[in-house]
Amino acid sequence: MSEELTTTLISGWGAPVSMIAPVTGTDADHTDPHSLDEDLIHPRETVDDAAARLLEEAPPASVWVGWSLGAQVAVAAAHQAPDRVQGVVTLCATPCFVERDDWPCGMDRDTFDEFHRAAHDTPEREWHRFMLLQIRGDRHESSARRQLRRWLNAGPPTYDATLMDTLGWLASLDERDRWQTIPVPSLHLFGDCDQLVSADTASHLRSQGMNTALIPDMAHWPWGHYTEEVSERIDRFYHEDVQS
Repeated sequence: MSEELTTTLISGWGAPVSMIAPVTGTDADHTDPHSLDEDLIHPRETVDDAAARLLEEAPPASVWVGWSLGAQVAVAAAHQAPDRVQGVVTLCATPCFVERDDWPCGMDRDTFDEFHRAAHDTPEREWHRFMLLQIRGDRHESSARRQLRRWLNAGPPTYDATLMDTLGWLASLDERDRWQTIPVPSLHLFGDCDQLVSADTASHLRSQGMNTALIPDMAHWPWGHYTEEVSERIDRFYHEDVQS
């Protein structure tokens, strides 16, 4: 009998990990969940620092699943300790969030810079706007908005300083080389309606030999009925790629 899947789950920018907890299935005893909040992120730290801290307490062998910015932490952990990270799944994530001359599928630099400045002045308002962008384009956007309401009403899950620190990661990170050399099996899942991470990213990574898949009709947030497909793909990846 094959081993049961154990996951280390890492959320994205400004989003509590409870938003994506269902993607790992129903057995919470086999999930180690983490948000990018002040419990994990210390001032002026890097993605590598966050990965090293998680490795200190994560299960000795698990598949690391990172949503959006959390994917960078998962990839960093795989490079630091491939003997403890069985595999990496990135979910609606990109190795380089902002466009560059040789990376056209990132967010427009001027658009991001404007958001960054506004977030510095009015962080909660921009956080709220960013949260809504995560469901824009979803085929069931009105239903997604209703589901998102409880997190919107709760407000940002971390301090403004932590939001700005991790937003700085999004601004500066270019991890394309590291994503091409992940030392463990990896799977990169995208929503084909995502307005924050272009679905074109999937074809770019696939052309470089990476294992990618598109989830039809899904935007940036894997909620509701999308979680079942994401969960099934993670489970299949574990049994067919990690354990093989």
